[in-house]
Amino acid sequence: MIRKSHNLKRKRPFCVIFMSLLFAYFIDIKCMNCIFSAFGFVFEGNSILALQYFIVIGLIFAIGFRYNNQVVFSAGFNVIAVLIYCILLYIITIAVVGKPTVSFSYFLVFTLAAFCIPSSVCIDLKLVIKAIMIFPIIGILNLQELFIPENEYSNTISMGESYAFLVPVIANIIYLKFYFKNDAYKVPMLVVSVVNIIYLLYLVTMGSRGPLICIIGLFVFITLLSYKPLYGISIHKKRCLICIVGFAIIFLFIDKFLLFLLNVFNSIGIESYAIQKFISLSQSGDITNGRNIIYNQSWDGIFNSPFIGNGFDQFFNNTGSVYPHNSVLQVLYDGGLLFSLILLLPVIVFVIKKYKVATRNSYILLTFFLFAGFVSSMFSDNLWMQPMFWLFSGIVLTKNQLIYEK
Repeated sequence: MIRKSHNLKRKRPFCVIFMSLLFAYFIDIKCMNCIFSAFGFVFEGNSILALQYFIVIGLIFAIGFRYNNQVVFSAGFNVIAVLIYCILLYIITIAVVGKPTVSFSYFLVFTLAAFCIPSSVCIDLKLVIKAIMIFPIIGILNLQELFIPENEYSNTISMGESYAFLVPVIANIIYLKFYFKNDAYKVPMLVVSVVNIIYLLYLVTMGSRGPLICIIGLFVFITLLSYKPLYGISIHKKRCLICIVGFAIIFLFIDKFLLFLLNVFNSIGIESYAIQKFISLSQSGDITNGRNIIYNQSWDGIFNSPFIGNGFDQFFNNTGSVYPHNSVLQVLYDGGLLFSLILLLPVIVFVIKKYKVATRNSYILLTFFLFAGFVSSMFSDNLWMQPMFWLFSGIVLTKNQLIYEK
């Protein structure tokens, strides 16, 4: 727990502010790296990305240890169990199976450090959400270089960039829903929101389909589930019924619905590659764009070794495909049912429990990371290189009360 000396109480507010800004910047690093690259701050390899992570992680743990007396081993059994299992899985895989495609440095930063950070911080949640929105706005000064198509044959930005800019967009939606009404700084935050809306438009027109699904899912979630003081979380039954009927109709007439959306965007001068791709894939009969093949490869590997899995990050070595494109499938593929019982089952159980007893701030925190961390991980990227997924898992499993309540 947090020490309560007189000296700590005096220093704590500044500590919380600094920790909150560091925490927000850690969340934004991939997005900021895209912006720095657009401005020409590119060193050899990914050194500027590594430098940012090195500095921020070092400061977070140093401040967390100095002021909060928080270390990973005080975070609870579940955090320690997952941490030990991940390390053992990495070591045993190298010794018995073979070298993973993810390097140890990436594993250390994107998995271990990200997972441990929630056990070591105390944050002002509103400040974190606002900072996540604010840090990337400098990209507005160089949009032409920032959102360059991935290649000359398409009009799309990379999947990594799409998911990087998804984070401040989700933060902005959360802010407008929960904080804007009572914010003392409405005007400057409106300017920040306009910038993030511009980023959202680029995601709609040039981004991958996964981020759009995450954004739609977030809107549906906060529409159906709301937090009310004294009553906690409530489910709007009528809205649920409307959504079920609406999605059923959309599913039955998906092609016509997508064409309608495309015409609406075209009428206001917006050409959406994501919607166009949805339409073409739907007409081709493979809405997954070939991912069904990867999913089948994942299930084959899972059934071949259902209990202990195939080892740390061996999907590419075994199949030739980069990764399963789904965090749940990769947990099952890499670590089998054993890893699922250690990680996935506790995460699912504890997130449900925490939602049931959530305060307003914890509801906001869980909702942000649910869509920016967990839902987004269901569509792309390697499990071991998704810091948002591991942050979400750490937040759910830790016993540390990381939200500072005044």
